[in-house]
Amino acid sequence: MNNIWQFLSGEVPGGFALPLVALIVFFPILEYIYRTGETMSRRLYLRWRWIGPVLILIIYALIWIQSPPKTNPVRVALITTEQNSAADWRYTGLQDLIVRRLANSLPDAMVNPWRGNSGEYDEPAREMLDRAGYKLYQLQFGLSETSQSFRVSAIRDDREIAAWDGDGRQLINASELLCEAILADLGKSQKPKQAFSHDVTLGTLQHFYTGITVLDGQRPNAARQYFEKALIADSTFLQAKIWRGISLEKAGEKSEAALQFIAAMQDRSADTEIMLMAGEFFLRIKEWDKAEPPLKLALTRNPACIRASYGLCQLHPERLLDLRLNTMDLLLGEAVRLDPAFEAARLRLIDEVYKVKGSDAARLIVSAGLKINPESIPLMLKLGAMELYCGRPDKAKEAYEKIYTVDPQNAAAAFNIGVVDYRSDHRTDAEEHFNRSLSYGGNVDNYYYLGLIYRDQGKVEKAIGFFEKRWELRKSDEDPYAVKAKEYAEVLKRQSGS
Repeated sequence: MNNIWQFLSGEVPGGFALPLVALIVFFPILEYIYRTGETMSRRLYLRWRWIGPVLILIIYALIWIQSPPKTNPVRVALITTEQNSAADWRYTGLQDLIVRRLANSLPDAMVNPWRGNSGEYDEPAREMLDRAGYKLYQLQFGLSETSQSFRVSAIRDDREIAAWDGDGRQLINASELLCEAILADLGKSQKPKQAFSHDVTLGTLQHFYTGITVLDGQRPNAARQYFEKALIADSTFLQAKIWRGISLEKAGEKSEAALQFIAAMQDRSADTEIMLMAGEFFLRIKEWDKAEPPLKLALTRNPACIRASYGLCQLHPERLLDLRLNTMDLLLGEAVRLDPAFEAARLRLIDEVYKVKGSDAARLIVSAGLKINPESIPLMLKLGAMELYCGRPDKAKEAYEKIYTVDPQNAAAAFNIGVVDYRSDHRTDAEEHFNRSLSYGGNVDNYYYLGLIYRDQGKVEKAIGFFEKRWELRKSDEDPYAVKAKEYAEVLKRQSGS
């Protein structure tokens, strides 16, 4: 049924054409009925000639409301280059406060969608964001113990749009002023909304952001103490509860962390962010049944919650059937459409599209990703694999060799070039690349291919050694390459009488 809604509402090709076709064929059908004079009087025909199209439009309008059209969100990124001095909580705090205000003031926009992630979506490089159509702003700091100054500049044209100077007690006011300036630069003349669902004091924020800063420094136990101080100051501050859970997770106390996330989720004021971060936590600890509800709630509340879409695609496909976008390729496709810089989602989308639509469609998604991130090694590896599967080994080798321009000692590139050379009967070149891959720390399948090469060259003892090494390094007894390597080694031993 969901597929029908998607087709009628235009979520799949041809969706908008169906109502138009219905309207076009409606009149000839009535004309035929009227002329035959068998089933309809003239009065009835004249009445239904207008009622019919109106009903069709009403039905289509209901379908359109059920599955609203796609939006093209404004993409906004606020970045800072002050990473060397990030030990001061004000660096973390001001940026986060501004981003939260922007996101709450622009509900249809993509504003730093990687904020608060734990590996689900790492912050892209500035160049990637620019190519992905983000409006980029840079936050610059001038801090001392008693005073602080902040500057916000539009990166694309190197234009300062706001400045603020004051003492450390006015960080909340600074975030409001600077956010308002960014909104004005985006053509939005409105007062910024507050960062959190209720007013949070500066002292509570200091504990909270100090905790995040300490956690970034890989000190989870110390960070937890700051989050607990924030909760003592404000027990309704759910974000502090969530981050306390993250600090417990990083300290290895996953059961205690789960209790924190569950308590935050069950609070009546739990928002999309709380649901998203809770769902991502349960995915990380592989509690699929607990991950599904909060992720679906996050996506329902905010259809542009791309990390929720990405997270749901880690579940079994049958769990997606009650969603409007009810397959992995649809969910991931929408996430990448909303945010072309979300490379983790793009990589998964490539695999899903390859299964559903084949290599040509998947290659287009790879190519689009390489326009945004030309130095993406994972995308180059995907492109090389596509070309190889499509019977274009020269193109595949070209894609793999480009990886060396980014990482001259890339083990995966060396291995894959070796596979291309081996399949092209260039065994000497293949041997060189497999050995090179091993020297770079490459995967264990290098031993399998080297065993094949030495077997073909008649170097039996050497081949047996590499095959046995591959079996020794097996992931499991069902590891297919390891099983083959063991079989080949046994055959060679029997043939050589050893």
